[in-house]
Formats: sequence, structure tokens, C-alpha cells
Amino acid sequence: MELSFSRDTMGIVLDGVIKGPKAKKRVRFLLDTGASVCYVHRSIMIGAGYEVGTGKGMVPIHTAGGEVHAEIFDVNSLRMFDIEVKDLEVSSYDIPYQTRVEGLLGLNFPKHIKMTLDFPNGKLSMEK
Repeated sequence: MELSFSRDTMGIVLDGVIKGPKAKKRVRFLLDTGASVCYVHRSIMIGAGYEVGTGKGMVPIHTAGGEVHAEIFDVNSLRMFDIEVKDLEVSSYDIPYQTRVEGLLGLNFPKHIKMTLDFPNGKLSMEK
């Protein structure tokens, strides 16, 4: 699957789906090559059926706005385009709503696939 993006953009936004114990939820992700794991807004995780306080633990996250604490979950799956990664670790916290995304796509998703970023031509491709 290939996505075109503007080279002038402030970031690459991708649509994905989190599958939880109760529901599938759409998530707008910002590709973040500086994040080691994926992050999803807490309200989306709750909507998918994950309960606050039942994750694997809490971790401190250093963001541009300061330190926050995120809860770690193993999600049933994360689907991006036609690629699904099962049992993926995702951290959850209240990402500020003034952003245009509900999650950050960290490096633990692309480590399961082949992902190519072609910045001069504005192309991102993913394949299993």
C-alpha cells in the first residue's frame, strides 16, 4: 500500500484501526519515528473495551508539553491499510485534543513490516 503526502507537511498522518475486546475504533495516527511504541488517546482505548487501570503498568513519557504517565496495553490488533499486527503494545494517555490526531504511530508497528519513506517524492509505502 502506498500513500502520498506533501513534503511541506508538518507530519505524516495515517488512518488506522485498533481492535479491542469490545469494539474496533478508528484512529488518526501521526507517524513518529522518535517514539519507540505506539500511543493512542485514552478515550479511544476505553471505547475499544480496554479499562483504565487494567493494563500492564504505567510508564513516564516525555512529551513536548512535559512528562505524562501512560498506561501500557497489549491491543488485540492494530490495522494500517491492509496490514494487521496482532498483540501490539500500545501506551495510552490523554493526547491533547488541539492536535489533529488521536495517536502516534511509533516504531513498534513498522518493525513488523517493510516501510519505506521516500521524502523527495512524498511517498510512504507499507507491506507485510
